[in-house]
Amino acid sequence: MGNVDLLCAESRVPLSGDVRLLLIAEPASVTGQMGDFVPMSLPIPGRYDGEGGVVLPDPLPAHILALQGAFRTMPFDVKPKSRKLPDLLVSLRQGGSDDLWARSNGRRISYVLFDAKVYDAMARTVERGGRADWDATKRWYGLTTTQLLSKAFPIPDLRTTLFGKLEAEQLEKLRFDIVAIMKLRVFGYRPRPIDVTGVDLFDGLDGGAPLFAAAKQRYAELPLLAAAVEAAETRWRAQQG
Repeated sequence: MGNVDLLCAESRVPLSGDVRLLLIAEPASVTGQMGDFVPMSLPIPGRYDGEGGVVLPDPLPAHILALQGAFRTMPFDVKPKSRKLPDLLVSLRQGGSDDLWARSNGRRISYVLFDAKVYDAMARTVERGGRADWDATKRWYGLTTTQLLSKAFPIPDLRTTLFGKLEAEQLEKLRFDIVAIMKLRVFGYRPRPIDVTGVDLFDGLDGGAPLFAAAKQRYAELPLLAAAVEAAETRWRAQQG
């Protein structure tokens, strides 16, 4: 496919190095106009692969194996090459560009990509209070892991499919990551399916500088995010040679 220069779903700065891939789904089945999307899984960590996806961790953690298993019976508008996760991700990125989707009970499924440091900074910004107009109460304290799952992932049948077969001990190990999804939602991020042929692309030769400048200005009062953008810029420029 060749190198695909894509932007972080939140910061809109070029992706390079470590990323987080977050699967998203529509809360209800709709037709025609694009509906809202919400998180449906914990993020998949990895390095940006230059093709709109990630180099997956090896071995895959249990919750990601459960995710791969859930797609075995999900319908796709175009049948994927295989039901292994790398091939599934190739098919999942076709929604925004070609209107070819994976579906669950009629809902469209896709994913977004974050720069890893930006993703972490969003959660830590909410934890520290963020801005005065944010509700920064510790709304996740004292909740069971099952209650946290309900707040983080609002689609009941997908939540049951992806997490229902995990042992209590496995779920408890995921508690921190589940809370991070809740913080992502408190931050106000609204997912939009990845588009590898349109709005998520940028000119990798000379288009990066204004994107970093715009992100630093946007996060001027959010120091953790500003620092994440600085780190992304340093890494990106080093890769440009």
